[in-house]
Amino acid sequence: MLKKYDELQKELLSYGLTNGSALGRHMGIMDDAADAIEDLQTHISRVAEFDFMLAYVQESCFDEEICRDWLRMLWTAYCLHHGLEVDTSDYDNDLLELWNKLTETSDETSDWSDFSSFDHFMCTYLV
Repeated sequence: MLKKYDELQKELLSYGLTNGSALGRHMGIMDDAADAIEDLQTHISRVAEFDFMLAYVQESCFDEEICRDWLRMLWTAYCLHHGLEVDTSDYDNDLLELWNKLTETSDETSDWSDFSSFDHFMCTYLV
């Protein structure tokens, strides 16, 4: 799929347009392709970023403070990248999925006695 967008971007550039400039849109040249290219270049995949955090949870030891801090930093960046606000359904659902992975893969949850304490820790830089 990325190959398709690369080809479309090359075609746009051959017209002297960069990622669907105003001129290209006015002329009606590949407007949808230009929007798709801009979207791909400016957004991080929410699924890919979340999957990375799930893998991090599975591979880390949260008895170590640095691992807990890194997880919180990854979570904070994820929320900022995707516009997730504390105590909204999307935020709570993703955080609960992260918590479930943590409790499933770890004998110890370190400083977190339950989901509420984990939630409080993870939202520190977001509120």
